[in-house]
Parts: sequence; C-alpha cells; structure tokens
Amino acid sequence: MTAATVVSGLVVTLAAALAMLGFGLMAAGVVMVTKQGDPVTFTIETLNYLFTGLYYPLSVLPTWLQAVGKVFPLTHALDASRRVFLSGESLAAPGVSHSLAVLVAFAAVSIPAGIATFTWGFHRARKTGTLTFF
Repeated sequence: MTAATVVSGLVVTLAAALAMLGFGLMAAGVVMVTKQGDPVTFTIETLNYLFTGLYYPLSVLPTWLQAVGKVFPLTHALDASRRVFLSGESLAAPGVSHSLAVLVAFAAVSIPAGIATFTWGFHRARKTGTLTFF
C-alpha cells in the first residue's frame, strides 16, 4: 500500500461520508417528529444491504435491480473503494473519478435536503412542545 493509495482512500471515505450525511440528517428530523425508532435509517440500511453490492456483486441481480442499486451512494462508494484498494487505481482513474463525481452529486442534493428536513423536524417538535420527549 502506497501513500497515494492511503490518500485516495481517505478522499473516497470523505466523499462517501458527505454523501450519506444528508440521509442521517433526514432520519434525525423524522425521529424528532415521530418519536419512534428510526424508520428512515432502517429502510435505507436494508435497501443498502440488498442492492449496493455490499454482500454480493451487483452483477448477480437482474438488470432492473442493478439500476436500483445505482440510486444509492453506497454503491458508488464501494466501487471507488474497491478500485483504489484492490486495483491500486488513483483518483484520476475514470472509474474512481466517476464514482467520486456521483458521490459529490449525492452530497450536493442530500445535505440541503437533510438540513431542511432536520430544521422542519426541530421546529415542529419545538412548536408542539415535544422536543424533550422520546
């Protein structure tokens, strides 16, 4: 493992964390309002496990389910991580740079949506006086 591999891996990890951050904020906003477990996170995690190639390659799924898998940022994070750590590709490699671009796009959409959902949940819970309940 080279220093370039470590740096590339850190960049991919940071991009993946940012892409998933919005989903965490959305989940927190929903929990503040519903005061129930975390149905948003449970649903996203379950779908992530089934359709992103975490447990088995996407290629074993039917074509239409492979397309569903591409909707999740974890699919692209796993692809970039595998390319960097298993194949030794750099950030400039077409596959890695494509996956990073998709992760950045996910972050650009999910973080504002997450902030909006969290803000909505916070204000709603504060307005109803249930902010301290769980």
